[in-house]
Parts: sequence; C-alpha cells; structure tokens
Amino acid sequence: MANAFDKNEFVYLALGRDVAHGAIPYRDFAFFHPPGILVVLAFLDPLTRLWWPLARLVDVLIDSATATLVWRVGVHLYGRRLALVAGVLYAVNPVVLVSAVRVDQEALITALGMTGLTLLLTKRSHTAAAAAGACLGAACWIKYPALAFFPVYVVAAPRRLPAWLLGFLSATALLFFPYLGDVHRLYDDTIAWQLFHRRSTPLSMRLKTTAIFWVIANPLAVVALLRVRKPLWLVLGFATGCVFILTRSAYSPYFVPIAPFAALLGAPLAARLIRMPRRVTVLGSLAIAIAWAVGIRVLGSERGYVIASRFSDIRPVIQLIDRSTSPGTPVLANHLEYAYLAGRPWIAHYFWDDHDMLSAQYLQRRLRRRSMVVLYPFSDRPSYPKGFIPYLDAHYAHLELHDAAVWLMADRLVAAAG
Repeated sequence: MANAFDKNEFVYLALGRDVAHGAIPYRDFAFFHPPGILVVLAFLDPLTRLWWPLARLVDVLIDSATATLVWRVGVHLYGRRLALVAGVLYAVNPVVLVSAVRVDQEALITALGMTGLTLLLTKRSHTAAAAAGACLGAACWIKYPALAFFPVYVVAAPRRLPAWLLGFLSATALLFFPYLGDVHRLYDDTIAWQLFHRRSTPLSMRLKTTAIFWVIANPLAVVALLRVRKPLWLVLGFATGCVFILTRSAYSPYFVPIAPFAALLGAPLAARLIRMPRRVTVLGSLAIAIAWAVGIRVLGSERGYVIASRFSDIRPVIQLIDRSTSPGTPVLANHLEYAYLAGRPWIAHYFWDDHDMLSAQYLQRRLRRRSMVVLYPFSDRPSYPKGFIPYLDAHYAHLELHDAAVWLMADRLVAAAG
C-alpha cells in the first residue's frame, strides 16, 4: 500500500462520496461502469471520511474471505490438504495481492462470484442455487466482466440452471431498477462507451498483458491444464482469461477473477512438487507475498506491468493547493486524487475519461475566478476537452510543478509559489 495508488481508486472514492450526498450516476455525471462500486463506497463514506485507506482495508478483508472460499471449494474437490494449498496459491498470486490492497471492483466481483460458485457446489437445494444466481447478479451490478462466471455456473450446476438463473435475473432487475429512468444514459456510458469510445490499446500490448498475468503468473495452472483431467467448469473458469485479448484494453486487475480457478487447478501439482508441513507452507507463503511486493515495487510499476502512481509525486501539488486556496475552493483536475486528498470540492465530477463526453465550454462555465485547475502529467493534454487549455492560458496564471500544470488567479499563484 505504501506510496502507491491507482488513479481509478480516487474516481471511485470521489464519485462514491457524491452518491452518498444524493448525486445519481448517469444523470448527474457520467460513469463508465455499473453503479455498484459507487453504491458500496457511498455506504462506506462515513468510514472513508475518517480515513480513506479504510476502504482499502475493507478490500483486504473481502479478498481474505475469497481465499477462504477457494479453500472451501478445494475441500469439495480434493480434501483439506490440497484445499489449503489452493487457498495459499490464490493468496500469494501477485495480481491478487495488488488488487486486494486497492479500492477497486475486482476484489468484490471475485468474492461474489466465488460465493455463488461455492453455494452451487456445496449445497443441493434450489434455494441455494437462487442465492448463487443473486450473487452473480450483484457481481455484474459492480462490473460487467463478472459475466465470465456465467458459463462456469452453467456447467457446474446444469440441472439447477432455472433456479440460479431466476436468482440472477431477479437480483439484476432489483439492483438496476433505480436507474430505469436513465437507462439510455446507462447504456451509453457503460456499454457503448466501453465498446466503441474507450481508448484502444494495440493488440500486441493486450497479448503481452494477457501472457504475463494469465499464463506466466499461473504456471502451475497451465501445466495442470495440459496434464491433468479436471472438471469442465474449472477449466472454463481459467480459460476465460483469453477473453481480454479481444477487448479494447487489458490491465492486470482484470485477471483477478481468474485467480481462484488457477489456484484450484494448480493445487494438486503444487502439493506433489512441494511437500512441507502446514506451518512451513503458511510461513513460506508469507515470504512469497513479501517477495512479490518487493518485486512489484522495484520493477513492476517502473516498467508499466502494474499500473501504479506514487503519492510522493503528487504531494507537492497537493501542498500547493493547501497553501494557495481556502478549504472551500473548487478544484478541477484530470485526476480526482488532487481535490480528494486536499479536501477540496471537485468541479463537475470531472476526470480524464470525460474529455470526449464534455465540451470545453461546459467546463468553462463551471469555473470561477477562485477555482484552481490541475493537469497531470503536463503532457497529457488530451485528457481535457479540445480548446480548454488555451482558454485557461488566456484567463489564468500558469505554473509547472513536478510535471503538473496548475492554473489559478495570478496573485495567489505567485504567493504560493514563493
């Protein structure tokens, strides 16, 4: 957690706080995912107002529960000894470790997807199947890629498909019902934008990302897939990792929902290769987790394999905001962490993905003489609407600070810089 963050964390935290104060996604502001993560963070807002990293600690607890669910499914498949190995393999997966200490969606959808799968595999009643379907519906309410669990559920419990499908449809309808009046905007923001308007990364980059976080990060699962006969639902769960090659972008957190299946696939092979007492296994897993953390911190983020920004890089700008503005001064930034961490109101719910959705004139009308505008990094000018930066240069004083550009009233900016 130390000195590292993902810029999406503060999009979720800031917009979740807006929802806690009555704002409605897709009506009052654009949001490019389903509303679930914002509703969850709105519920947690009393905690995050005290100390925002408490939201990260909630993710840690949720992901710890997922590791327990992996163990429970392992007991169903193999027995207690191999189940412990599966839980450990999930817990030390580098993709999981990074995601679990950030405010994101993947830990939530993985926990919900595994909760439903555990119910399907360990309970035989139709009520349990309906509850499993409801878990999948809640996961899709948080992020659409949770649908990757859908074929797994179909194959894992084909005879109870009507029951869990009813639970899925009922939960989905109930959770999305409050946004029925904005269904067109909901579709435009969350489906049309993701399919047609999102910045696309080159196919070579998607192939590289998928190779690293699907194949290389799960070598035991890949070997087991080739050598050992496994339940079809388990193979399907792991195989969904290839889907991200076809998407417009692929990032490391996308592969978190694949990790439980990789752990369950690789557990028998890991147990044959490494025969150690249980206490040594747990201590060894802790050592592996620490080694991954050091490796990711030293190498991963520097080379772009893991998306991470440093608090130390943005701290000078936040200090400038503190020195040069009063607590009520509105801040417009292409990254929401500046206003959020400085304790200032943010303007127009704006962040970098909005640059194609809003016009320069829209943002200009929301600025006041006392507003501050931040652009980070300074080279990322496309993250504001075309024509907005020339307007700022014509009306505000401009200062460059640690690769960030800051616009503010001239006299206040000069005083702060001094």
